[in-house]
Amino acid sequence: MCGCVFVQDMTDFVAYVAKDDVQGRACHVIECGGGLAQDVITTIGQAFELRFKNYLAQRAVPLSVQTRCVRLLLTVRTYATHTHTPV
Repeated sequence: MCGCVFVQDMTDFVAYVAKDDVQGRACHVIECGGGLAQDVITTIGQAFELRFKNYLAQRAVPLSVQTRCVRLLLTVRTYATHTHTPV
């Protein structure tokens, strides 16, 4: 599980919270010089979307309501990221 944020006033930093089985939840901050934070977040979002699509393609069962909602949320976030529209 991962959450990511872009703060307009801090375009050189990306912060996210990730969860794993060993350490639980941890906050990570990446410094992205030159105002590249938005590009980093977009790339991370695209990677998650691609992995999720691959996961769905490997499943043989119909999509649940929860999965369809997650896919819709990913689509909305991707659109918001590309159009710089807050969600």
